[in-house]
Amino acid sequence: MARFRRQKPQTDQKNSFRISDILVDPTELTIQKYTEEKVSIQPKFVEVLYCLAVNYPRVISREYIIEEVWDGNFYVGEKALNNAIWQLRSIFSQNQENTIETIRKVGYRLTVKPEWDSEAPESIEPEEKRSDWLKLSLAILLLIFSAIFVINTVWLSDSADIKPLEIIDITRAPGAEYFPSPSADGSLVVYSKATTGSQNLYLIDRDANSFQSKQLTFSDWNDRFSVWSHDNKHIYFVRRGTVDNECELIKLNVYTQKEDTILSCKNNYTYSYVDISADNRWLAVSGIFGTSDSSRIHILDLHDPSLPMQTLECQPADCSMIERSMAFNSRDENILAITKRKTFSDENIYLVNRKTGEQQQLTFGFEDIDGISWHPDGVHLIFAEDVAYEKKGYILNTKTKDIQELNIKGFSYPQFSRLSKELFYQEKQVKFELSSLRLAKGESYNLSPLLESQFNYKDPDFSDKADLLVYLSNESGHDEAWIADTAGQTPQQLTSFGKDVKYPTWSRQGDKIAFLAPSEQLSEDKIFIVDVASKQIKMLETPFKNHARTSWSYSDDAIISAVEVDEETNLFSFDLDSGAYTQLTSGGGEYGVMISANELLYTKDEKSIWRRNIDTQFEEKILEPESSLLSSSSWVLVDDFIYYFVRGKDIEKARKYSLLDKSDELIINLPESTLKGDSTISFSKKTNQLFFTRSRNPQSDIKVLKHPLL
Repeated sequence: MARFRRQKPQTDQKNSFRISDILVDPTELTIQKYTEEKVSIQPKFVEVLYCLAVNYPRVISREYIIEEVWDGNFYVGEKALNNAIWQLRSIFSQNQENTIETIRKVGYRLTVKPEWDSEAPESIEPEEKRSDWLKLSLAILLLIFSAIFVINTVWLSDSADIKPLEIIDITRAPGAEYFPSPSADGSLVVYSKATTGSQNLYLIDRDANSFQSKQLTFSDWNDRFSVWSHDNKHIYFVRRGTVDNECELIKLNVYTQKEDTILSCKNNYTYSYVDISADNRWLAVSGIFGTSDSSRIHILDLHDPSLPMQTLECQPADCSMIERSMAFNSRDENILAITKRKTFSDENIYLVNRKTGEQQQLTFGFEDIDGISWHPDGVHLIFAEDVAYEKKGYILNTKTKDIQELNIKGFSYPQFSRLSKELFYQEKQVKFELSSLRLAKGESYNLSPLLESQFNYKDPDFSDKADLLVYLSNESGHDEAWIADTAGQTPQQLTSFGKDVKYPTWSRQGDKIAFLAPSEQLSEDKIFIVDVASKQIKMLETPFKNHARTSWSYSDDAIISAVEVDEETNLFSFDLDSGAYTQLTSGGGEYGVMISANELLYTKDEKSIWRRNIDTQFEEKILEPESSLLSSSSWVLVDDFIYYFVRGKDIEKARKYSLLDKSDELIINLPESTLKGDSTISFSKKTNQLFFTRSRNPQSDIKVLKHPLL
């Protein structure tokens, strides 16, 4: 169906204009500050800015900008517009005013009047014309949808070629089942399930007409992704240790449960993906093997596993990226689809010919890929993306690069069965709320929701000085930083990055907030500081990337964060003005808080909490819980007490430890998976409340999808 649009003004017809001290030349696609050289910027950025300038001071809808700049391609435009606004705000960030203002649920507008070098052009979207145009468009759309409805009712309902959408349950048990791996005929399905402190593999037989499963592995380590050999007897998987990044590649007979360790490895990353080629000869594994110093894709010859693994060559520009998941083409063992991650908010799919070394990028602008699988036709890829915990599935034509959304909620980690050609997937619809636990003396502890709606709220941090909470919310489509009072009232958005930000943390004086976000180049996660009063944001210049959760120095003049150097993660202090850094720990450090000018309370892992004098380097273990901390940052120091979360057997616990008398008190037991895995804790002395993130839907199941697009 053809779509008719007004012809846009050509680039060479656009006048130059000035916003504050920046000259914008749409013809040359440049910007220039006073006394500085011209700088080229992307054409789409100029078009977005021009669209806003021509329509000053009106609010312009996102839909209108996408229609004008991206020809109405909403799939590409939604993400690209977020990036364009973020980049433009970065350009104007040195100005005092917020040059581009977001009008929530409406669109954007310029707050500074543009000065045109010649007569200002006519508004692209005059108010009186826009109203008539919208009415006409709505009438046309109504007629089109009516026609489509009639066609679907009369014709498509009788077509034998149109498959109805159907979802079949494979698991239903309470808890969370992850990462499906179907046998060739789809009758047997292996999946991973969390137990106390680890994950193990389970098998379900669909022919038994029962949802009962059999446990296959009984390890204290983590067994996650697996893949079937074509003999339908064995599976391969990577078992990852809970300490020292150890891992093993294992072959398991699912009937005898006999395990054979093929080789040992190191893996700094949570997941190791595996896949097997169509000819059953080659096994692909992601992780750190041999001499590789970052997660790469490695190929093992199953005909002779004693041979060295082949590491896929990377292009020079891509070698710094993390190679995560992969899938052999269903018809050609030399072709793989692999995902490469720059940051947690920049991951895309590449097509790789391991025989010729040729590589081709297939997707652009995606954030967090949650699994890929080849369709049996060898042309289409099914993949999933996680944006602010909203999981979506897509089908990608690798020839045309066309992408269509499957519109299945909670879709992730797809896997086709080789012979039955069924699509298995993990359904996990994650919803987080902010909860509080009031610790009133002489009363039972009162657990209650603080912020809950159709959006996600997580990672709260409270400031007694500001008497405000900072937290993350995905109301804008990405996790952005917001502030509110302790009742969750008067919320106010602080950041508008158009990308997920992480771990907002108040300064001790309550005037600034530190957080992590992608840099302008989207190639690394950097530390940012926002002044709450002025809302001005600056990036802290450091030579490192992938910073961990931040805290503040005792005098608020530096940021504490963990970074990896020489394959070891330690805590560093970064000067707020210069970015100059000082290493605070040796032998490991993941999260820490300064409790005096020279004393650091910190975790090396999830096993224990330590105290270290950074002058004398003397340190001692303060707390070693009977079971692991929920995460290395799931604790908070309040005066002489440490409040912390731990994992128990099929349960999670909130506890209180006294630094004075060493007493350790249980506060409350919570059902398994109630708390967010990397949940942080904060405390209000005024109200005697703990604040934390609570999962509202911890259920995760394995399902089979029959979809018209498949």
